Amino acid sequence: MLIRILLIACLVPCAYASETLEPEDSQFSRELLGGYTHLVLSYLSSAYEDDVKVRLIGFPSFSPEYSLGIRESEGGFSIFYESPKIQLWGYQIMPMMEQGSVQVMNDDGEFVKDEEGLKELESQYPKKPLDIPRVSCNVKIDKALANDIVFVWQEMLYETKYSRESNMGLDGETYHFSAKMWGNVNYAGKVWSPPSESKTGKLVSISELMAEYCLNKKRKTKKL
Repeated sequence: MLIRILLIACLVPCAYASETLEPEDSQFSRELLGGYTHLVLSYLSSAYEDDVKVRLIGFPSFSPEYSLGIRESEGGFSIFYESPKIQLWGYQIMPMMEQGSVQVMNDDGEFVKDEEGLKELESQYPKKPLDIPRVSCNVKIDKALANDIVFVWQEMLYETKYSRESNMGLDGETYHFSAKMWGNVNYAGKVWSPPSESKTGKLVSISELMAEYCLNKKRKTKKL
């Protein structure tokens, strides 16, 4: 079972990179791939319903995007998880392939439009993203555990700040954390593939335990 001592361990200071979340992108900062981000958030819009206390929107490089978090309702608290069965990124890459922005090398060593790859993707994706089947779960947890998870999320978000060094890469996974704070104001921060020993890495580990419990109904512990 997810245990409270592991959650509090997330807040213990460490000497690793990515100790804090970074501020989110926005239209004011000319967010890259804004259309793709909007598509993912539209598909996972239930993660922003009023009963959601904390949430994570995950953007893996080679697997489907997902939402994860804690809900509070009259029946108590629960962990939720939702994801498309295929990666929504396909809707971003297909227009790029059609325009020739993404190419492959032919037998003559020339870069050409990937006609075969484009047809394969088009056969996999429905015209409407919302028609993609979903993987989802919702599992009840006790109040004390839910409050501890919310506490850790909020404490990490309070420390959100810009890094003096670039923490982004080509692959890996970007984690977008957010939570409802005082006065129902939402705070948000992100991190890219943090070291497991860092504070943000431990926050990611907690999220992974939550997803495992929700999807597989298996209670696991992990030293953080």
